Amino acid sequence: QVAATFASQAATTSASQIATAFASQAAATSASQINDPPQQINENLKSVIRDVEESIKDVEDACEEKVKQVKAKHKEEIEQYNQFKNDIINSIKMKKYHDRLGL
Repeated sequence: QVAATFASQAATTSASQIATAFASQAAATSASQINDPPQQINENLKSVIRDVEESIKDVEDACEEKVKQVKAKHKEEIEQYNQFKNDIINSIKMKKYHDRLGL
């Protein structure tokens, strides 16, 4: 479930950031740029692609960091559970030991 949530969030955020990058670039494109020579248009497109790739990388990095945080939290919870389980097992063993000794 955690992985599905992150994948969903990453996909949503990526799409949003990509759309923002394109919208930003489109807004910055003036009427004169529309008539730019093909070489300039190509450079503009490359710039947009770089912006989108950077946005995607930012989202991937954020997701990786969140996954690390969740794993660390789960590891801590598992350790607490195991300690609790071991405490119960040791308590039961001690009770059996005392019963054998007649205490």
